[in-house]
Amino acid sequence: MYEAFYGLREKPFSILPDPDLIYWCQNHRLAFAMLEFGVMNSAGLPSSLAKSAAGKLRLSAIFYESSTSMLPHA
Repeated sequence: MYEAFYGLREKPFSILPDPDLIYWCQNHRLAFAMLEFGVMNSAGLPSSLAKSAAGKLRLSAIFYESSTSMLPHA
């Protein structure tokens, strides 16, 4: 319905987070850098505490997708 009317290439609404759609505000960039630092320096994963719908799952999915080629597999 929305795709044809607005000329969209894909569905605009989903219950699943889409890693391709994220607004990289300063807090998201900082959290992503902390994730990278913790993993790359063998310091472990930092805990991510934030309000509901703040993008924690989406940020984790983006980090996972970007780091799978860099991390050793068990």
